[in-house]
Amino acid sequence: LKIVSNDLDCAIAHRSIGECLMNLERFEEAVPEIEAYRTLSEKIGNEYQLQLAYHVMGSLYFRWADVENILQTPIIRRDYILKAYKAFETSLRLCQTTKDVSNMTIRTAAVHLQLGLVQMDLKEFKNAAEHFEAVIQLQPTDTDAVRLAIAQLIDVHCKLGCFRTALKYALQLMNTDQSKSNRNNILDSLVTCGHVYVDLEDFKNATTMFKKALKVKCSNGALKRSCKKWLREVTKLEELFDKCNAMGQNTDEKFALFEQMADTYADALSSGEYKHYTLAIKYYKEMLNSAIMLGKNPYLCYVSIARTYEDMEDYDKAVEYLKLVMEYEKENPSEQGQTLLSIAVLTEKRNSSFHDVNDAYNAASIVAEKSVDNNLLSNVYHDWFFYLKANRNAVDFNCEQFEQVAKRWDGLEAFYNDQVDNPSEMEVEDDSADSSESESHSSNELERSQSQNRRKKQPGKPKTNLLGETDLHVACIKNKLNTVHSLLKKGHPVNVFDNAGWTPLHEAANRGFTSLIQILIENGADVNIRGCQQLTAAMDAAVNGHLDTVLLLLNQGADVNLLDEQGLSLLHYLCDWERDNKDELQSDCETQATFNRVKSKVLEMMDADLAKEQLKMRNRLKRKRRLNDQATEDISKNDGKFIKDEKCVSFGVDEEEEINFDQPGGGKKAYLSALKSVGSRANRVKVTSVVDQEQATTSSAAYVGLVTEDEFKIAETFFVDDNDQPIEMHESRKQCFPSADRRLKNNNSRIAATNRKFHKESAWDVKKVNDNNATKNEEQSIACKFDQRLTELDSEDGESSVEESDDNELIQATESTPTPCESVIYMKINVDGWNCAVPISKEDHSKDVKWLTEEIATRYAVRHYHKPILILCTEDGAELCETDSIQVVISAKLKLQCRIVDWNEVPTADTYKQLCESVNMPVCDVIVEALCSADESGKLVCDNYSLADVTAPYVFESILFSKLTVLDLSCNTLSKECMVELGNVLICMSNLISLSLSCCSLTSDHLNFLARTLEEHNLNNLHHLDLSFNMLGDGCAVSLMQLLCRCPKLRSLDLRGVGLTNNFQILPQQNWPKLALDSLNLQYNAIDERVINFFLTMSSAVKKLQLCCQLNNTQRSVESCFPTLSNFELMTNLQLTNVNLGFCFGQFVEMLPKLKSLCSLDVSLNKLSVENFTTLLDVMVKLCPALVSVDFDGNDPNAFEQEPFRIALQLALFQKQKSIQFLRLTTGRLHLQSANYEEMIQMWRLRWNKRSVVQKLHSQLTLTIF
Repeated sequence: LKIVSNDLDCAIAHRSIGECLMNLERFEEAVPEIEAYRTLSEKIGNEYQLQLAYHVMGSLYFRWADVENILQTPIIRRDYILKAYKAFETSLRLCQTTKDVSNMTIRTAAVHLQLGLVQMDLKEFKNAAEHFEAVIQLQPTDTDAVRLAIAQLIDVHCKLGCFRTALKYALQLMNTDQSKSNRNNILDSLVTCGHVYVDLEDFKNATTMFKKALKVKCSNGALKRSCKKWLREVTKLEELFDKCNAMGQNTDEKFALFEQMADTYADALSSGEYKHYTLAIKYYKEMLNSAIMLGKNPYLCYVSIARTYEDMEDYDKAVEYLKLVMEYEKENPSEQGQTLLSIAVLTEKRNSSFHDVNDAYNAASIVAEKSVDNNLLSNVYHDWFFYLKANRNAVDFNCEQFEQVAKRWDGLEAFYNDQVDNPSEMEVEDDSADSSESESHSSNELERSQSQNRRKKQPGKPKTNLLGETDLHVACIKNKLNTVHSLLKKGHPVNVFDNAGWTPLHEAANRGFTSLIQILIENGADVNIRGCQQLTAAMDAAVNGHLDTVLLLLNQGADVNLLDEQGLSLLHYLCDWERDNKDELQSDCETQATFNRVKSKVLEMMDADLAKEQLKMRNRLKRKRRLNDQATEDISKNDGKFIKDEKCVSFGVDEEEEINFDQPGGGKKAYLSALKSVGSRANRVKVTSVVDQEQATTSSAAYVGLVTEDEFKIAETFFVDDNDQPIEMHESRKQCFPSADRRLKNNNSRIAATNRKFHKESAWDVKKVNDNNATKNEEQSIACKFDQRLTELDSEDGESSVEESDDNELIQATESTPTPCESVIYMKINVDGWNCAVPISKEDHSKDVKWLTEEIATRYAVRHYHKPILILCTEDGAELCETDSIQVVISAKLKLQCRIVDWNEVPTADTYKQLCESVNMPVCDVIVEALCSADESGKLVCDNYSLADVTAPYVFESILFSKLTVLDLSCNTLSKECMVELGNVLICMSNLISLSLSCCSLTSDHLNFLARTLEEHNLNNLHHLDLSFNMLGDGCAVSLMQLLCRCPKLRSLDLRGVGLTNNFQILPQQNWPKLALDSLNLQYNAIDERVINFFLTMSSAVKKLQLCCQLNNTQRSVESCFPTLSNFELMTNLQLTNVNLGFCFGQFVEMLPKLKSLCSLDVSLNKLSVENFTTLLDVMVKLCPALVSVDFDGNDPNAFEQEPFRIALQLALFQKQKSIQFLRLTTGRLHLQSANYEEMIQMWRLRWNKRSVVQKLHSQLTLTIF
């Protein structure tokens, strides 16, 4: 710039300086240089340079916007995007009007490409598609440009939901790549096409594409390993899809299928550039509809949908569903405050006004203050303070408010920084986002750290997710160069480990991100730092074929003489990669030259003796693998369905094992191997308990810590970690290397979010009386045993092998792999066709067969709700002696089974006494008497016993597994804790027919706790449920539906006086659960026609309906029910008492004949006239032959004096096909003694002989057949 003299050279010099500054991300300094370039170009009238100036200006603002995604507010970022769009538009216009036509096609295509990318960022997908199509038209022979445009068109049409069009472009891309020799591009196009088929739910073609991709020999090992994972997931999806379509009705199983499919689309299949969030939303909404129809709480569904919309960057809908989530967190200010904070952050990210964002933070702060949660408070005020600080120029900015927030933040800053310094003490957020491993990041710390520059330098360790990954780990995984630069600038530690032992440098090296590696090294990353299994970053890069990365690390001082746990060096991994990619190297001279250069440099730097030793080791491995390769080739000739990859160890498959993904269970087999290598963390069967009325905790009881055959179906269920804290993996238990998917991540943000409110605990762990430490230690020891991983005994050659057998087996941890409980074995035993695995620790070896038999009986009782008396015997039926030592059984390697000889039925009264004595609690004689009576009659009536929180758990536990058919707890004030205890007991009472909770002071919260406890269990034999005279209120809608859906055979529901009004929450009609109620009692509720119709429509075949007084807008309420009642042809009993029936009597009479099975009618206290009675009796005679019981009591006392009524009554008594068997009416005394009535009554009495009774009390006449 200093030596040039003409304006053109000056302009070009300014452009070069600006581009250099732009590459250094010094955008503010670059702007004046590019402006000078544009000004000089315009001055000299050079149209070519002017068009290029606008193009460079657009590129500058576009790249700046990417940086501002982290360093500034979303509004500023959008401003830069719009500036870029304006510059590119000007550049395009100049291309179209300029007279300088040199390279015009190329220049125009380049601008169209940039405009398409900008409009993709602005979510103007249709306009973006037009620009990409223009690129193809302008440069059809430019393979690279066409390929990039087609790839973008596939993405655009997928986002628009036009998957057929996307498939057309995907096939075009695949054909274009196959005509060339670049195998990496061929692999990429096959994978892209496979993902488009997934979007179309064409799983067969998707499977075909992924299989073809696996056969492509190229250097992109990471993508091929991801392809294997996608293939497994698609196979699983196809199976789930077929199961779902085969189910005709909505069941719990179908609900679970929807959840698994949605999670698979949202997580396992949405990797890197490939997202399937649209299908995830589809099935999460199906899951939501299913939850509502089944009566489940939709809270979990709302969380999943909100998180997925957040991943889609559709922040409007994410906020909408988070508001629904918040409605279910009203009782937990801490959770509600966290949700409000997420709403505030998303409100900011969706470019809302300052007023809206500020109000959102203010709402979060109000709830956070109520929660008394310092962690939440510090997060809210931290984000709010820095948001206000960054927006001081806003129109609505309130200086006084800012001072108040700043003052509050000053008081919390020390706590906030302390939490950062001690991450183990803070709440851990599941915010990982591994592009190759499909993890969804949460809406809290990660998104805030990546979307704002309001972070001041934070000392100490940063926050981590459940995998121990920091924000720097996640940024390196996603190749976020600007994020890494920003985090390091703020003082983020660079040599930090995750739970598996990997550093950010390892993550970058594993993926070949050389620019990231350079930045990390410049900021103090140790190039020789050891990761999992003592691997260096150079080894990590070498095994994945990232030669440039290896060369960079060598130049930065990587030590080539370091060995990993297996004694292997960098040279070993380089030679291993060379053999695996021999064909690719032969066809790609450039890659071969790079490899030779790297290998030569390693040999030059390496100790000569060590190099010879490594090469000898390598040769031995080569010969061994060549034999296997030859075997594989022979298999492939006979059956092309086999897919082999020697690096299958990423999901636990042995290197020598071949997997047939076409055969049923192929993916399951691979996954089983993985779990046996890293350990299964499947959920144990649990029940629920509440420590207090606000919070739940998790514990494991000896009764429920079993491992059963259901838990061996590991490919069918998404396993959730039992640990609330990050998993501290033992060094020797970490997964085998190498792998791009090196951790089986059993956690994601949706599961973590949905399990945060209600945790499960055993009912008998809640007792607050005289708990002793010995019991607690015993439970913890048992829980530890149940959590141990299943591994095989060492084989003779010292290698771990997995044998699958249907027989009973002993599985013991290998001595070569130390574990926390390495002496635990699992004894698998068959009990009458049901398999369970009993953990046996080293301490248990001294116990006898009697103890083992009791353990098995207890586990059987928890699963089947009846405790058997068992005899343990061998496979051929020989009984074992109860005094035999378990050590003898284990040594003999006997295959065992159990025979049920009887059922253990201990009297409930005796059990209650023993429980009270065990905790030194006085025995209540009244309860003992009731339990004794229950043992004889099968009916436990604890009416008005005032069961307290201390007493109730022991009463409930005493009836556990009992054969009671009736449980009446009326007139007891039950707490929420008692309701949870009751729910745990009801799960195990398989014979219970009737449950009465009348007058128990229950609220909707009580009902909610009971429903939550029964969430995964049905009361299959419960026929009668009485909830009458409890103030459940209008808020009980969801919990009531949940409870009713857990009672599939419920026939009678009593909801008298439960405080329902016309504000009762009505669920959408298509989501109403269908019940088969025979009897429904809604008396004494101030409800209107909406609520009545809701319950009637919910019940498919009500035979008895009772409505009585207190109805809102009574005339309309009753009248509007008649059309619905007309559909109940099987209704036998209708009670409409004191509902002002006279106002709509005409409609009532029209409806009555449609109830063809009606045999009992009660219309008392309705002020009906004599005309009404006469009409009703006529209709009964002519159109209601089955109606034989009528109650007219409490109506017009003079109605029966008139002749028409007497005649109609006589016809009803003697000329009906079925004469009236019960009649009650009110009349005057004089007329009752009239000859006509006396004669009529006498004839009726003679007809029914001795079964008739006539009562004449005051002014009431009752005729009864008994």
